[in-house]
Amino acid sequence: MSIELFLYLADVVPRFGNLAFLIAMISGIASGMGLAMFVVEDQEVGKSVVKIALPIAILFVVVHVVIPSRQTMYLMAGASVAKEAVNSTTGQKVRQLVEQELDKLLEKK
Repeated sequence: MSIELFLYLADVVPRFGNLAFLIAMISGIASGMGLAMFVVEDQEVGKSVVKIALPIAILFVVVHVVIPSRQTMYLMAGASVAKEAVNSTTGQKVRQLVEQELDKLLEKK
């Protein structure tokens, strides 16, 4: 995946997490209302509402938790770019040069 696409997704994906949280809250409220209906009034309708709304609420809470934040996605992008830089031929040359210079400095002591 290109870094440009990843940075775009870093801006867009957290919005789905917010949407999932909103849906989870609405479903949670519906579950609570269904539970109240079950206890107070019509047990069948309340039971049906809870059977539908509670799994939806749980599912979207899990989705909200799993979707990374924008900051986490930027950190992932930075780690990916750094890994590519280190593994490139120039990165390998720089690493060898730094190691040689460190070895020279350690030998002098």
